Amino acid sequence: MGIKARVFTVLGVMGISWFGWWVSDIPIGYYEFRERCNKEGGARLLGVVTTDSGWMASSEVQAKSVVASYRFVPFARYVSDSGQLKDVRYKGSDPLWSGSYVIEDANLERVVNYKYFITGENVPNAIRLRKDTRLLVDLLTEKELFISISFTYTWTNPERTLLGRSDKVRCPAFVDERNSINSLF
Repeated sequence: MGIKARVFTVLGVMGISWFGWWVSDIPIGYYEFRERCNKEGGARLLGVVTTDSGWMASSEVQAKSVVASYRFVPFARYVSDSGQLKDVRYKGSDPLWSGSYVIEDANLERVVNYKYFITGENVPNAIRLRKDTRLLVDLLTEKELFISISFTYTWTNPERTLLGRSDKVRCPAFVDERNSINSLF
């Protein structure tokens, strides 16, 4: 065997070894993602939610997301950057267009009974796994009325990729989660 063949063999073995190291944790992380999603993922109704009440949101973006995603929410209220209460209603059309919403000073005669929370955290001791929780709480009793949990798995470590990017997979998919929540009401 010539020197060129040996060099190419060594480079080939090194390349295959490097690629194997780079993707070695993908099956382990994906398995844990699927297991957690099957056990904990999805929406669950924990109490009675009336559909004629608005929801309190933490920001304008979240208020728009609530009224566009959940057809049974008549309006969402938030505190603006200037400290004023604002109500958001969805008129229809493309939810990405600002013209699809009516944003006005809060009508305090309209009742807001619920607060909507979204929290997210990296799952401890898991490989590139994130858990997002959507929670609706009754403002009077502070009782949780529904919870929806989703998981996002990042296929590869962005710190070890060429451009610092990686594809992700979400369970349940956003559309499936939204439809599941809408079917509860």
